[in-house]
Amino acid sequence: MNIAIIPAAGSGKRLGGQIAKQFLTVAGAPILIHTLQRFDECADIGAIVVALQESNIEAFGAQLPAYQFAKPIRLVAGGAERSDSILNALEAAREWQPALVAVHDAVRPFVTPAQISAVLAKAAEVGAAILAQASTDTIKEVENGLIVATLDRRRIYRAQTPQAFRYELLMKANKQARAVNLSSAFATDDALLAERLGHPVAIVEGSPNNIKITTQEDLAVAEKLFEQMEQSPISHLPSPIRVGLGNDIHRLVEGRKLILGGVEIPFEKGLLGHSDADALSHAITDAILGAAGLGDIGQHFSDKDPRWKDADSLLFLREAQAMVQARGYAIGNIDATIIAEKPKMMPHMAAMRAQLCATLNLDEAQINLKAKTNEKLDAVGRGEAIATHSVVLLNRINL
Repeated sequence: MNIAIIPAAGSGKRLGGQIAKQFLTVAGAPILIHTLQRFDECADIGAIVVALQESNIEAFGAQLPAYQFAKPIRLVAGGAERSDSILNALEAAREWQPALVAVHDAVRPFVTPAQISAVLAKAAEVGAAILAQASTDTIKEVENGLIVATLDRRRIYRAQTPQAFRYELLMKANKQARAVNLSSAFATDDALLAERLGHPVAIVEGSPNNIKITTQEDLAVAEKLFEQMEQSPISHLPSPIRVGLGNDIHRLVEGRKLILGGVEIPFEKGLLGHSDADALSHAITDAILGAAGLGDIGQHFSDKDPRWKDADSLLFLREAQAMVQARGYAIGNIDATIIAEKPKMMPHMAAMRAQLCATLNLDEAQINLKAKTNEKLDAVGRGEAIATHSVVLLNRINL
């Protein structure tokens, strides 16, 4: 799983008198809510941690249910310095065993899910990456009001967020910054902390729209950008339908029950897995999540999480359905295929279909199941494994 950390514990009151800028309402919601929605929409983010002043946690937490976020959002107390807030958030996220962490400014609400994914992909490759924009201005280095150098703007980039890192790298970088009592005036972004460790940090091209709302002028620009988003019916209205693909494969071993679609099938072997290894339910769960842009089954039900040890995989189906319903979608239909040499599946298809219908509260007409062999080819064809594939259609509700 990858996570996002949004440090929002700053007092930042220049824009709104007694209201911190991240809580100012623009386009019908606090700026911080708009920012969280961008990460909630990103398929490569599995959970979000927000660091707040302790006095704001209860009030802000009470607002979250109204916005029907699909992904887990954890609120933690921030610290005196940014690195303290990041460390608190990293500790709070440890139980998710995150691979990558994307740190993002609370008041940059115009980042896109595609940009978030691009930074994460580069961080997975290099270890650290940031969104940044090449400078179009000539940059002067100044001392005591006088120019001392003109910098080569071809090498100058303006750093943005998100900035993504491998979890352990970001943890180490922030702990080291705390150990040497690094000044917050010097540590203006998280990439600098990785640079101090000698770790390379890659650049992903950013966007001029990914502004940080800091001044009244920024706020005016933000209001205009939100107006433009509202006036763009094609790119910003939710699609009435969404389609997702899912697949799974598990090895057949002795000493395990064979469970598919929530039905125990008599056989000399069963599927090996962390949960009950119900490959059919896993493929359908994967397709449901994919259709809603919620990542994959491993991000939500990791095989490293002891909670899912020997778990009934029908639970994953119900949880995935609840997540997409929170996003305003309902399952329209499911088509799934089981690929197995042995045992024969057709005698059990009606029971599997009935169980899936009962679990998801769907009519039989909404679920179609098929069974195939693999014509003796590869591990499935040799009877060493069972594979499954699924397609799910979601329909928009509450339009």
